[in-house]
Amino acid sequence: MFFKLSFQNMRRSIKDYAVYFLTLMLAVCIFYMFNAIEAQQTMFDISQAHSTIFQSLTIVMFIVSFFVAAVLAFLIIYANKFMIKRRKKEFGIYMTLGMPQRRISMMLVTETLLIGLLALAAGLVLGILASQGMAVVSAKMFDVAIVNYHFVFSEDAFKKTLFGFGIIFIVVILFNTRAITRLKLIDLLNDEHKNEVLKVRKKSTTVIFFIVGVFLIAASYYCVLAPGVANITVTLGPGLLLNTVGTLFLFASISGFMLAVTQRNKRKYFKGLTMFTMRQMNSKVNSNFVSMTFICEMLFLTITILSTVTSVNSATHESINKFAPYDASFTIHQTENPSGRTVGEVLPELGIVEDQFFSDHYEYSTYATGLTVRDIATLSSDSMISQTVIDEANNSQIEAIRLSDFNALMALQGAEPMTLGENQFGVVSTMSDMVQNGLETYAANPHPITVAGREMAFAQNSVRDNGLWTSLAGYTYLMLVIPDDIAGSLPKQLDIYVAEYSDNTAQSDDFLYTLLRDKASKDDASGLEAFQTNTGISVKYASRADVTAANSGITTMLVFVGIYMGIIFLIAAAAILALQQLSEASDSKHRFNLLRQIGTNEKMISQALFSQVGTYFMLPLILALIHSIAGISVMNSGINIIGGIDVLYAAGITAILMAVVYGGYFLATYFGCRNIINAKPGRVD
Repeated sequence: MFFKLSFQNMRRSIKDYAVYFLTLMLAVCIFYMFNAIEAQQTMFDISQAHSTIFQSLTIVMFIVSFFVAAVLAFLIIYANKFMIKRRKKEFGIYMTLGMPQRRISMMLVTETLLIGLLALAAGLVLGILASQGMAVVSAKMFDVAIVNYHFVFSEDAFKKTLFGFGIIFIVVILFNTRAITRLKLIDLLNDEHKNEVLKVRKKSTTVIFFIVGVFLIAASYYCVLAPGVANITVTLGPGLLLNTVGTLFLFASISGFMLAVTQRNKRKYFKGLTMFTMRQMNSKVNSNFVSMTFICEMLFLTITILSTVTSVNSATHESINKFAPYDASFTIHQTENPSGRTVGEVLPELGIVEDQFFSDHYEYSTYATGLTVRDIATLSSDSMISQTVIDEANNSQIEAIRLSDFNALMALQGAEPMTLGENQFGVVSTMSDMVQNGLETYAANPHPITVAGREMAFAQNSVRDNGLWTSLAGYTYLMLVIPDDIAGSLPKQLDIYVAEYSDNTAQSDDFLYTLLRDKASKDDASGLEAFQTNTGISVKYASRADVTAANSGITTMLVFVGIYMGIIFLIAAAAILALQQLSEASDSKHRFNLLRQIGTNEKMISQALFSQVGTYFMLPLILALIHSIAGISVMNSGINIIGGIDVLYAAGITAILMAVVYGGYFLATYFGCRNIINAKPGRVD
């Protein structure tokens, strides 16, 4: 009988549980999906370096999941608080009929577990299916190939999900039990008859709050935009604080402004139920401006994070294509090579047979010119790049490469060759976005330079951003491309050997790593692996897999964490808004009944409810969008420095996700509220 009553209550209140069920299901899905990433690597062709990244990412996801679980626990407790409030009169009737509080508590626990188990099952099924598509996203972010696509079930993620939500439900059960035992019969029966305190602020106070809010928000934008991305670690904290306080003041005043503006237009104010809707909104926003501020900031972070993290990942991979244009590179610095032997001559001493490992290779040298970057183009600091970086770039030494070597390297990359006239030079810069202004200034008014005692002129349209070898520290501020005969009279700096593997990339990387592991020692200056030959020559080695792992490993982990947290923030913000509106619809049911009694038709009531719920959802979203323009602007500047990629595509994907999740919660809330205010008098509410 007891279980039957609980089941009937759950089935009867299924519409009331819609938002609760949706939140739980999405939370379980996201929780499983991001904890199942490690299991996906069985589909990929990955090297040991990438395997290490997957292991690190799994640990990071597990740690972040503790925070996510705390957020979800708060949401579920918040939802249960709404359900208890929604059913106070029902519980009061049970107590009047003699049911002890312990029984009521057990009934509520049973209902919570039933809906929780259903949501858990649905979320797991959805998460398992979604994780199959997540594998494609993971492959793109890690820049690896899918060679064995198959259905993957992560037992580890499944156990973590069950454990995490098991703990959450235990906390919820304890909360519900405590909440029920604190209820008093008189309060349960008379709760709906309590008068609501109408919070109306003076117009002067509203104006002051509005001005202060706008000023603080503008100050927060200036605090972040003026110093730029180079100083974001210093300005982010104060900027967010000013933004949050400003948003708080703005929400404390905005409903009063909206009401005052509407009241000025008497025709509109007294049309239909506008007066009722505006008064309702004024009261609700004034009562909940603190929570609306919290929701707005979560939406702001969600939009900014989701609109930028994927672009950061794309920009990083674009920069990797410059830093690692070849599968592998070997270099010998001439100061460590008194014998003058080339890389190709010493590779056999390392146990590397060219014909066995490589399908294509090329060896060349770079030469010292005695020039620095400022001899050609003086770079200046702006708000996006720190002065320290600018000074380092201006003082960096310029090396040169022969034109024939450059064109041979371009042939390996499938790029266009460069053409130079007599006594002309071209420029290569993998940091072209950073030095672009300086190069443009120089190209507009070029001056000749002297190399090896010969005056040389700049060849127009000869600026390239191609990488010339694979290196962990392979960025090149400026390198000259000069005619072969001039290079012959310059001192050599590096002997470089670039190669493409002849077989499977991951297997070749692992085999080469195993072959050279015992001879490796970390070179502190370059960060590369240095191998000692039998004759004592130090050869530095780097592979594309190593560069990818070193450059994109942390970035990719940050991207996954950003997407994970962004989606959770979005769900949390939408769920809190939804639960607040459902709770307030329950409190305001008698007001809608009064409208019916004075002759208001159902169409007008539905329109008023739609406007009320829609405005409540749109206010924090609109302000969050305004905030995110400043946030995305700063982040986009930093991304352009890395790889020159705009965030508009990512912003479009974010907009679609927002529309689906946020819009879904809005519709669920509207229909839930309409169900509450349309409930028949015979039903216990």
